Amino acid sequence: SPYIYACESIEIATTEGKFIFTNESNKFLYQGKAVNDDEFKRFFNDLVNTPSDEFYTEQTEGEAEFTVRYTYLDKYASLYGREYDEISYLDSDGRKFVLNLNGKPLFKVNAVYVQRLVESINVIISG
Repeated sequence: SPYIYACESIEIATTEGKFIFTNESNKFLYQGKAVNDDEFKRFFNDLVNTPSDEFYTEQTEGEAEFTVRYTYLDKYASLYGREYDEISYLDSDGRKFVLNLNGKPLFKVNAVYVQRLVESINVIISG
């Protein structure tokens, strides 16, 4: 999982819209305004500590309902060996989502977890 301050930006796409958080001197901003630091750190921890229900390795198809792209600062991109990582959640059966890391399916996640992430975004951006 990425280090929070290694991220130049964190871009999230949901069925409700697109949200881009940028790192400016270790403070995250949304639409140019600072977000609550403690709430954002909790949210980030929830993003990177995804609880898996079961392994899943079959190829997935369809539109992701929730996507997170971690774009790294240059010095971390060279350390990680890539400019970004992308996690996407695709609906599996209404109760679970398949998590893909950089296009590779890894495991299934409870739909309640994904819904909590969406709710957390709304809390953060509403101030």
